[in-house]
Formats: sequence, structure tokens, C-alpha cells
Amino acid sequence: MVLSRIGIVYRTSDGGATWDADTLTTSFLADLEYVDSTHAWAAGSNGTMFAWSPAGWEYQATGSFRTIRDLAFHDASFGIAALSEATALVWEGFGWRTVATGVASGYTVGAVSDSAVWLAGLDGLFLTRVVRSGDRGSTWTETRFPFGVLWRSVNAMHFDREGRTLFGGYDGFLVASEDGGASWRPIALPDSIAHLSRNVGADLPGCGDPDSVVILSAHYDSYSIAAPYTDAPGADDDATGVAAVLEGARLLSGARVEKTLRFLLFSGEELGLYGSTAYAIAARERGEKIAADLQIDMIGIPGEPLQVYADWPSSWILDEASFVRSVVAPDLPFQGNISPQSTFSDHASFWANGYEAIQISETIGDVGGENPFHTPGDTLGNIDFAFCADAARLAISLAARLAGTRTLDPAETRPIVWRPYPNPSRGVLAIPLAGSSDGARVEVFDLAGRLVRRLVGGAGERCAPCEIEWDGRDDGGREAASGTYLLRMTADAERWTRKIILVR
Repeated sequence: MVLSRIGIVYRTSDGGATWDADTLTTSFLADLEYVDSTHAWAAGSNGTMFAWSPAGWEYQATGSFRTIRDLAFHDASFGIAALSEATALVWEGFGWRTVATGVASGYTVGAVSDSAVWLAGLDGLFLTRVVRSGDRGSTWTETRFPFGVLWRSVNAMHFDREGRTLFGGYDGFLVASEDGGASWRPIALPDSIAHLSRNVGADLPGCGDPDSVVILSAHYDSYSIAAPYTDAPGADDDATGVAAVLEGARLLSGARVEKTLRFLLFSGEELGLYGSTAYAIAARERGEKIAADLQIDMIGIPGEPLQVYADWPSSWILDEASFVRSVVAPDLPFQGNISPQSTFSDHASFWANGYEAIQISETIGDVGGENPFHTPGDTLGNIDFAFCADAARLAISLAARLAGTRTLDPAETRPIVWRPYPNPSRGVLAIPLAGSSDGARVEVFDLAGRLVRRLVGGAGERCAPCEIEWDGRDDGGREAASGTYLLRMTADAERWTRKIILVR
């Protein structure tokens, strides 16, 4: 059988030598599923469903007026249909019933057995979600891909009898599982099939801990809903971010940093975070120590406060960003957000691979609203250069701070304890020190005033600009308990105390 989308199904019984046409409806038909020699189904817009047997085609009521996008059957007694809403239709041999899926818009379905089904679609943020059910759609479990599918749509599913699974989509997206979806691996395809583009980067090598990397990033591709690849100027999205990264590389090119500072421009962000996904997967597989990624995406149009998005593990970077902003751009409107669902830019690829990252962005409205991003109107004339400069100053200064470089008055000799990070800490706390002094002490106390650890100690020892660490242990080498501690620096008859939190 062959489906025509104008409501006609063509049948052949002689290997394609001759065809019979069956006009089922004037409505749009989206899918045809041939189950066996006596059963087939065709479905489409407005909940339209037809079942075929040797006696001919018969209309079946589904109870839905939503478009049916995909059909999958295990056999003639069990099947599933994807709807363009947060539900699916299940066939159990005697009629269709509606089940909730939690996926805002279903696109693709697969039937693995007489009770197990998969469904892929998009959520309300237009991110790809894949769910599976082992009880005919009564309950669903979401599948998380370790490399982050994110915006890559799943357009096809294939299952074999040995439990192997293949999911595929546009631009050479193909992943496989050999254990029923418990683990996944990407399949490399020829360049003629796969999406091929390049990330661009440069390193400022670290002098103290060069294997630990702080990334300042943006994406250099652009997109327009009117003409995706030919009329997409992308001045705000994301030439502003690219400009900030390039300016950061220029300003910091002669700086001395403890950690390696990497300047990265990603490709394929608008297609589905392609460049950053490939980069983050490769970094995870080679065990790269990425301390933080700071993704700059659209900082040219103010309107509302500058937004900084983090997930919970990355929340310490928000604290650092707030502090840096108070120093380098105190008049910049600023809002920090713990928002794990904000996965619209390349920082999300780092989250998906176990790294800590933030997104720095203007407040973004809907496509087609006052903000002209993703339209031919995203041009230089809309950019607020003062706002863009403040946002870039914040991002560059934050990258410099996390990498372990400080801007100091050369005449400054008074020792200062900069804000330790990450705070709270899961084990190792970095403590930046500025200025210098003979006989300074840096110590950790508990809330009862008992000395836990002396980090820099006393007469004859010189405290100079550097970054020291507390590894969460006391002077005897024992792990300190979770809780709140006081970090104290004493020098030249002055004392500074900061509260720090250790989490086990």
C-alpha cells in the first residue's frame, strides 16, 4: 500500500504492476500502517482514522479532532497513534482510547511488544522529549539521552527482536541503544549525510592549573523564520555574543590566568545545539575538566533586566556573576535564575554532559514580538550598544575571575580575600587572594570558633596575589563535616571574615 496525502490510498497485489486507488477522505492523511495481509490503518487530520480489511476500508471513531501524525502496531490487536497534543490513542482490538503522555505535541511512535510503546515529540518549549510505557500507555517514563537530544527531533524509530533500538532525524541525527533504552550512543554517518560544520576556538593556557578550563562562548550561526539560511542577519542573535567573546580574547590575551581560559564559538546552535553537543560529548569522553561554561546569547536589546540562567549544580556561578556585576557594571539591570528548564542555548549541552554552565542573555520574548530575533529584522540598527557593552563587561570579567586572574592597582599591597568559589562547595573551595603581606594568615574556623585548618600561616610566610584552595579537610587530614564555616584572613592588624558552606 502507498499513501497519498490528499486522502487516497493505493493498493497493489501483484508486486506493483497494477494499482487500485481508494479515496478515503478529502482531508489530509499523515500515515499508513500495513500490519498484515488482512489489516491496515490510515490516519490524518481532525482525528481521522480508517481501518482496512479484505472487505474494504471502514471509518473508525477516535474521539479526537487533533491531527494523528504517526501510527505503530505490534499486531492487529495492539497499536498506538501520536496526536498533536499531550495525548495518544491506543488500539486494543476493539476501539481507540485516549491516554495522557505528558508530551505537548507527539510526532513519532513505536510499538515494541504487546504492551510496550515509545513516543517522541516536543514539549511546550519546543524541545524534544522521548517517553516510553510498558503498560499500554497508562504510565510513562521519560528517556534522558546522556549527550542531550534537545532540539533534535526524532522522526523515525526502529526496533528489532534482539532489543536493539534506532532513533533518527534530520541532519544525520542517529542514535542507538542495545539495552532497551537504558544507554545510548551516537552513530557516526558519512559527511554527505550528516550535518558538517566547525566550532572555532582559542586557548589562553593556565599557569597554575592548565588542565582545568573556563569557557567563554557564543554561537556564530543565525536563523530566520522567513528565510532560514538566506535572510537571517542575526545581529543580536548572536553576533552580540560573538563580539563579546572576541573582545574578551583581545582584552585578556596578555593576562596571566591560573586555569586555562578557552574562547569558543559554536556552530549549529539554531539547528539544535549541534556544535556544543558534539564538543561537550567529546569533552566528557576524554575526561576534560571544565570548571564552567559562560554562554553569551543575545545581549543587544535591553527592555528588561539582563538574565543569567543556571541549573542547581551551576548556581554558584550566579553568585559570582552577581558579585562581578556589582563591581564592573553596577547600573546594569540584572536577574539571576535557577532554571533547569531553560535549555535554549549551548550551555544546555554542558548541563546534559555533567558540566556546570550558565547562559547570559537579554530578556527574550516570543518570535515575531517586539524583539526581532529569528527574523530578517535582526539588524544592527536595533542594538543598544551601551547595554551590550555592560553585559559583555560582566561576562568577560566573570570569565577572568573564574580563571583566576585579577585586575589590581600596581600600588596596592594591602592583602584582600576575594569571594571564595564555589560557595557552597562540595569539597574543594578556591580562595583568590590579592595584594601581598608578610606574616598574613588565612584560616578556617567552625562556628564555635575552633580552628579547623590553617591554609596560609604566620611569621616568615609571605601572602602574595594567588589562588589557594581548601580541600574540605582539617589540619589532621580528616574530612570536615558538612556545615557552615568561617574563612578568616588576618594581616597588618586587619581581619576579614567570610562565611563558607561545605556540602558532602
